[in-house]
Amino acid sequence: MSGARGDGTFTVVAAKRDVAMLLEGPPERLLTPPLNAMRTTLHPEGLAPRIRDLRDWCGHPQRRPGRNARSPRFARGR
Repeated sequence: MSGARGDGTFTVVAAKRDVAMLLEGPPERLLTPPLNAMRTTLHPEGLAPRIRDLRDWCGHPQRRPGRNARSPRFARGR
């Protein structure tokens, strides 16, 4: 089971208390609602400095928009 749940557009809609520990450190402006998981993770002042394989990890979101665009749930969120 995941620690956080999104709405299909990288907006976090629910998270377990344990996720708060991961979010210690980034500036408040990155953590205010609506919390965008992609922005918080990849922003230089967010979680990016903590990701050891950031270069490899960054390729994943770049492959994802095509899948999102075809998703009915993503289309509803627009």
